[in-house]
Formats: sequence, C-alpha cells, structure tokens
Amino acid sequence: MKWLVRAAVAGFVLAALALGALAWAVPRLAKSEAARAKIQASARAALGRELRYGEIGAGLLPPSLLVEQPEIAGEAAGDPPLARAERVALRGRIAAGEGGALAIEGIELELASLVARGALRTAPRTELSLSADAFALDGWDTLVPALGMVKPTGRIAIPKLALSTGPLAVRGEIALDDLVATPPDMAPVALRGAIELRGTELRTRDLVARAAEQPIRVDASVTQLFEAPRYEVSFETKGADTNALLAGYAKQPDRLLGPLDAKGTLRGTTSGETSFLDALSGNLALDIEGGRIVGVSLLEAVLGSFGSRITEAVRQQGGKDWERFTSDQFESLRAALQIADGRILAAPITLTYPDWGAQLEGPIRLADLALDLKGRLTIEEALDAALARAFGARDNYVPQTRVVDLASVRGELGAPKVQITGSAVATLAAAYAGQIEREELKKRIEKELGPGSGEIVDQGLDVLQDLFGGKK
Repeated sequence: MKWLVRAAVAGFVLAALALGALAWAVPRLAKSEAARAKIQASARAALGRELRYGEIGAGLLPPSLLVEQPEIAGEAAGDPPLARAERVALRGRIAAGEGGALAIEGIELELASLVARGALRTAPRTELSLSADAFALDGWDTLVPALGMVKPTGRIAIPKLALSTGPLAVRGEIALDDLVATPPDMAPVALRGAIELRGTELRTRDLVARAAEQPIRVDASVTQLFEAPRYEVSFETKGADTNALLAGYAKQPDRLLGPLDAKGTLRGTTSGETSFLDALSGNLALDIEGGRIVGVSLLEAVLGSFGSRITEAVRQQGGKDWERFTSDQFESLRAALQIADGRILAAPITLTYPDWGAQLEGPIRLADLALDLKGRLTIEEALDAALARAFGARDNYVPQTRVVDLASVRGELGAPKVQITGSAVATLAAAYAGQIEREELKKRIEKELGPGSGEIVDQGLDVLQDLFGGKK
C-alpha cells in the first residue's frame, strides 16, 4: 500500500509545499535567497527532507504561478528523490485568510496528467484541498521514482482530498479505476474500488483485486502512513486458479492445480530491514476440490521408504487399480494455515485421494515452499488388499483400514521425501509379512507341543498388532 499512497499524494506534497511557501513569498516575488531559504526550511519542517527547485515565476493575467523542477529529496543521501516534476503550474486568486493570513482560492493545479481544483490556506496550519476527475497514472513513476518498482497504469480520481503539513496528514478519498501495478518479477495486480484517507491512516472500501487475473475481495487498512507503514489485509476468493496465483507470485508454476476457495487475514510492514515475506503474519484457510499436486504421489513416496522391491510388488499386485492408487489427482485438499517468521505452519493439511488420505502438520517455508512436516497416512481397504498381496499375505487376508505414522515429510512441494516411523514398519510387517509365516509357525509349534498349541502364534501376532497400532 505504501506505493499507492505515494502515487496519490506525492504530487500534492510538491504542490502544498510550494504553495505554502509561496503564500509567504509571493509578496516578495520569491526571488531572494532569503525567500528560498524560508521555503526550504518549511519543507524540512513538514517532511524532514530537502525541497529543491529551479525558478519561481508569476503571472498577473490570469493570476498564475509556475514552479520549475521541484524535487523532494530521498530518505538518505544518495537515495532517489521521493518526488519530482518538471514544473507545477497553478492559477488562482489571492485572498485574506483566517486571522489575516494569506490564502489562495480557486486554484487550478496542473501536474503531469493531473488537473485539479482547490484552495490553499495557511492558518491555523498550511492545508491544500483538492479534487480532480479521473486521470491516468502512466508516467507517474518519473514523478515518484519509487513507483518505478510497480510500474502503475490505469486511472484514479480524487473526489476530495486535503493535505496538511506540520504534521503531515492527508484526508479524503481516492477512487481506483482499474489501477494496475506490476511488482518486480510478479504478475500484475488490478484494483477497483476506493481508498479512504484518515490523517495518517487509510482504509479500503468495496475493493476488488484481480491478481494474475483471479478476482479477490479485499478489505485493507494501513497505519503510520508516513513513518513505518503497517498493513492488515483480509481477503476472500472463490474458484480461483491456484496455478496462476502460485506461478504469478511464488514462482512455483505447475506444482499445485485446482479451483481455490481461500479466506484469510495477513499483516505486515513495508519498512525496516526485514524482508516482506519474513515480516508477514496471519492466517489462511483454503479448500481445493478436484485438484492435482503435479507429478507427486505421497503414497509412492511412502512405499519408496520400504525399498524398490516392495514398490514394484505393489505395482504388480495393484493391477488395474495401480494408476488410481498412485494418481497425482486428489479429491480434496483442505488446510488451516498460520503464517509467521517467513513460514507457513500447517495445522493441519488434509489430503483425500481415491483409496487413501493423509493429514500433515508442521512448517512450510514461504520463500521456496520447502517442507518440514509430519503426520499420518490412512490406507483404505482396496489399497490395503493390494499392499497385503505385495507383502506376501495369503489369500484369506481380510483387508481393513490402517493408519501409518509419517515421521517426516521433507523436500519441496513438488518432490516430497517421506520417512515412516519404526512403529509403522512393525505394524505393517505384523499385518502383511506376518501372514506368510503364520500357518507354517503354527504347524511347527503343534508338532513340538501338540494339537492346539499353534494358537499361541495367532495370539502373539495379535498382541504385536495391538502394540504397534494395527488394531483400534
């Protein structure tokens, strides 16, 4: 939001400072070095920055003023200027203000594509009030160099705006008519709605953003506009293109696909040494129905932890169902996320696939979507039967729903690396591989100990399953 505020008021800062100084200096024609020093002192008092300009000219018919090459210095030496212009042209009539102070009524201000009407008063403090019909922002990055980062285009209008100095404050309204900003290396963002300015704060009204062509309803506020701006943005979208958003703003194309329903609130600051992502905090709830994590099957990653032989056996035993088991297409993805310190904390992410599902918890790094998760894999009966056959269970095996604990899910969103817990390995071994030896062990024990003694094998393996979570 900081760039937007600068776009709206930086030009007016130039005008207000020039006009405020001129109200003092016009009787002296602003030609003396004393007048220049007074003007520049007024600027430093208002903004804490230097105001430089070339010459000031005045006309009588019609009454007019022309300030050549005004420029407000950057925050530190060597920084680009906050705002600058080739010229600021004004017309109006000088009148007596409150307490005998000077005022200028009927001002017509021309600054680049802006043509505004208003008035200037110097008591009880310097205040410039303006209104303007819609005007194009193309080229305003030369007036406010910081805007070069987002290359604004589109139009804004100013139904009413009052800018005062000592201290700096701005009140009024700015209407956005498809204002488009393109942040560095990101997709464009188009904005339509209104911004209400309240001194050193702002709020949006009826604002809709189109991010990577996806409509998002937005309610935003910014405090400390002219010092260390802090923002809070609440948003909601229905059926947005997940891939377009990830490609446009996270540089993660073709990773996650599907129609996105999302709702959340984000907070942060645009000042200080902390990066934008590291300063970001908030919460987000999302739901994708019928999507894909492209080329990724968490199930295959789990099977891979058993080794290639088991994976190949399951592939063969799964038969025609194998592609369904290992498809990268999910039925649903739902997540409740907390964002802080440059990370997303999943609590949890729930994935539902045909015949299996997963619940994952833990942090995901925002910068590159690196994973550091753990959770559970739920195996439904059809998949359980295929796994049992792959592990060598006999034909009389009875499929059931099983839960496998995942010790860690690391790597990246597009290439997860899964490690299952030791108890999960023992559970599956008892459930699947144990079937191979069960009958043979029973025969050997009954041969040594007599008929019926083989039941100890069933009892022992059942205890193992209970112990490691094979049964509930």
